[in-house]
Amino acid sequence: MTKAFEEVFRGTVTEAAAHFDEPRGEFTLVLEGAAADVPKASIEDVRNELFHLRDTGAKSRDAVRRVAEATGRPHREVYRLWLEITQRG
Repeated sequence: MTKAFEEVFRGTVTEAAAHFDEPRGEFTLVLEGAAADVPKASIEDVRNELFHLRDTGAKSRDAVRRVAEATGRPHREVYRLWLEITQRG
């Protein structure tokens, strides 16, 4: 069953307030919780984990994603370290 003013909106609270200047009908809010802060691991810890994953045959995409998520380091930084490690041979 369709409602006359049914609408799906995704955005921040500020964006929603600006978008719905004349709200009508019912509202359902779905809120996402804040991500847990992951303390950043040292560069040496990142390198060690990347060496381990390389030696076990992990693919670059999987290794970089896993290490970036686990260590809190930016994906770009972990990928740069991965390239340094894999180019050494």
